[in-house]
Amino acid sequence: MLERTFTIGIDFDDVLIASADRTTELYNELYGTHLTRDDWYDDPSITAPWAVDSFSEVVSRVVEVHSMKKFENVQPIKDARRVLQKLKDAGHTLIIITGRPVVLRTQTEQLVEKYYKDIVSTLYFTDHFSHEGERVSKGDIASTLGLTHFIDDVIQHANDVARIGVKTILFSDNYKWNQARADKGVIRLKSWQEIGEFFSEEERHAV
Repeated sequence: MLERTFTIGIDFDDVLIASADRTTELYNELYGTHLTRDDWYDDPSITAPWAVDSFSEVVSRVVEVHSMKKFENVQPIKDARRVLQKLKDAGHTLIIITGRPVVLRTQTEQLVEKYYKDIVSTLYFTDHFSHEGERVSKGDIASTLGLTHFIDDVIQHANDVARIGVKTILFSDNYKWNQARADKGVIRLKSWQEIGEFFSEEERHAV
């Protein structure tokens, strides 16, 4: 066990599970659209590919998809469990901070149980995706929890957390939605293999 351990916040969708691929696949089945992973973005001004007139309809339909029994077959991101298990075994605290709405708590907890059982200590919802009502900043949660590190695939969230001095990883995996330039201090890594190597180096410096 290391003398100095980390408190690591981790996003859920497209960092721990391949949500964009499974969501667009099921959405196409339901609504006859032709979405691909590249159509997965956090921009309420763009609705045409989703065959709706408002972003609230996109949100409603995506929540519907994530509530489907078929969505349970969403795949975990490659190497995520292996790396997280190693971090857990080293004594680090792992916390999921997701932009999902609380209405998906049960479905999310079931997926965490399925793929990351006994690894993650806590699960926080920020309700960012809805773009409605009061949303919680991931930066605020990071500050409250005293995170040492954070991993997300959305530039806005990565920047938000990095600004308070938390070492932040932008998980890329060639995602079209996060190829813009991130703020200084955000580290872009494209796989969990690279994330594992990053934390191995962090541990060496922490001894």
